[in-house]
Amino acid sequence: MRISLGVFLLAVSLALFGGPIAVGAPADDVWMTFDSGSLATGRSPGSVTNLGSADVTARVVTLDGGEATRVTGHGPGEALRFPAFSGSSNPPRAVLRITNDGSPDQLNPGTARFSFGADLRLRKESEGTRADNGNNVLQRGLYEDAAQYKLDVDGRRPGCRVKGASGTVSVRSAARVNPRDWYRVACTRDESAVTMRVVQFLEGGGRRTSTKSASGPTGVVVMSSPRTPMSVAGKLQTDGRLVPSTDQFNGVIDRVFLRIG
Repeated sequence: MRISLGVFLLAVSLALFGGPIAVGAPADDVWMTFDSGSLATGRSPGSVTNLGSADVTARVVTLDGGEATRVTGHGPGEALRFPAFSGSSNPPRAVLRITNDGSPDQLNPGTARFSFGADLRLRKESEGTRADNGNNVLQRGLYEDAAQYKLDVDGRRPGCRVKGASGTVSVRSAARVNPRDWYRVACTRDESAVTMRVVQFLEGGGRRTSTKSASGPTGVVVMSSPRTPMSVAGKLQTDGRLVPSTDQFNGVIDRVFLRIG
């Protein structure tokens, strides 16, 4: 008996998490596990392969000595570790820049249902540091742009934001991220609802899951330029350069995904 990939992934989701959850897969538009490439653990990759269906280019961009290095990931394989928190005025910064190469723009959700997220673990230097806010995980578009979708860990609390032609909907978890644990965070926009699901992987193998939703009109989510980058671990300008206030993610990120439809 043949079992489709979608049915298989749903079965895995139900088995692991007790209900449907947006998890990455090769069928997604963007699916990055950071396992491919010739560089060994501890080295910084110049480019990253998208295992999903979208035609994109992904490269690490840095500033002031920042690096994104391969380390052991969440489970088998590798992940990217980004610079530790620094209180200096010019801290080290590193961001993964994902640029659309397709036509039409393959990273625009429009009015479709879409999900995005990643596995993450904050570095221990972030614990108890009030100044370490704005740990951006994944986003496309900036706050003031006509459209944006974003996942961050601000004040150690995960949050999702979706902005479109009709309005903005934001949702933020009440739970704070513990730097010693891995988390799987997924944001989904489905019609008027934006839902965030957070799975905390506890020491000893247990899991703690929370879900939070908010509703409101967002409408068409389309970037003003097809060259607007998607970024992982920080903010980028439309031209792909790092912005001065990067909101650098200080920790490790694995299994980045975007699923449209």
